Amino acid sequence: MKKTLVIDGKNYSYNRQEKKITELDVVAFLSVQDLYPKMYLSPRFSHEERIAVGSLLSLDQLPSSFEGGDDVRLYGGQAFSKALNDSVWEDFPRSCYFLPKYEIIQTHAETILISHSIDESEIDPYKDLIWDTPSDQTLEIKVKHSENFPELQSWVPLIEKTLSEIDQGSIQKVVLARMTTLKMSSPIHPYAILCFLKEKKLNTTVFSLEFTPGSVFLGSSPEKLYSRAESLLSTEALAGTFPRGISKIQDLELETCLQNSPKDLNEVCFIDAFLKELLTPLSSSLKEDTEFSILQTPKVQHLYKKIYSQLKKPLSDRDLLEALHPTPAVGGTPRDKALRYIQENEPFDRGWYAGPIGWISPVKSDIVVAIRSAFIKEDTIHLFAGAGIVKGSIPLKEWEELDNKTAQFTELLYAK
Repeated sequence: MKKTLVIDGKNYSYNRQEKKITELDVVAFLSVQDLYPKMYLSPRFSHEERIAVGSLLSLDQLPSSFEGGDDVRLYGGQAFSKALNDSVWEDFPRSCYFLPKYEIIQTHAETILISHSIDESEIDPYKDLIWDTPSDQTLEIKVKHSENFPELQSWVPLIEKTLSEIDQGSIQKVVLARMTTLKMSSPIHPYAILCFLKEKKLNTTVFSLEFTPGSVFLGSSPEKLYSRAESLLSTEALAGTFPRGISKIQDLELETCLQNSPKDLNEVCFIDAFLKELLTPLSSSLKEDTEFSILQTPKVQHLYKKIYSQLKKPLSDRDLLEALHPTPAVGGTPRDKALRYIQENEPFDRGWYAGPIGWISPVKSDIVVAIRSAFIKEDTIHLFAGAGIVKGSIPLKEWEELDNKTAQFTELLYAK
């Protein structure tokens, strides 16, 4: 179906074809494709899987205007901050949103294959896809060496210094992160790890993104930045972390402790206040859950509150992203001071960790925060995790929290 696509005032003759196909092993199918970028998303609270393969049009930032209907989508994301200087991320741009050549959207009910083209018609629009998929994606690797940035002996004084800054009133909360680098015995199969995350998925969005062969950013994030349907915006305050229990009784005990933890309630309230202060002047109505509930993931659980905004006037996803990212869930408060503190004190470049990732269309959008994530290149995997530091934080407990957040990867990699 031909239509006109308008992005930032530039017109494109856009053609879209779709057909139903038989059910796929979507991850295995994606792993063998040789068109780039290629992206995988399985949304939170859903069994849907979608992939985007190849690029017809690539943008280095979200468009300020985008027209063409609800069935044309740009996929991608961007780094946590505008600076991207670390050699770890040399294969990733600072920001990229692309119109894919192909999409597959698979639900329990059906599998839809979509082909796009711009300013041309192809006789066979699906000719570039590879249909022979591997039957096995196992990991036959062992950890040879590991290193943390920062290591524990540096982490403790850093958190003590941060708590001193909080006591002095210069900041109220700052999220400090750790990068754990594991050198493996042989090259890592990223899509085997993606399969593992998909199988263990619980209340998370599983994602992967690969711009060049062999460099893959992937994760299983519990946190939505926002979703939008026309002018209805949905976002959330999510913070505070306790581990999961080894039994139902212990799980419930830990859940109760989390709901009654002054430190964790304080942490999540900063996000709640930030979002309401930001959205109130933009909204004709603003609603939120009456109290914080619990969101459980395979390894940890969080305090969680949903917030809904009916926007007074339509805002572009570019405007929304610039306003919302980063929230105090991954940055801190006050935002500018916390971000400056992170830049001055974290011993690594976050890259795309904790950045926004997802898709947008002229009518709808779905953007998640790329936490619980890892970056894989050849025989090396970098694991990322952060902890919100507020009054009452205890350095060693925050370190344990980082371990709990990376456990979805380490339990697999150290089991080999």
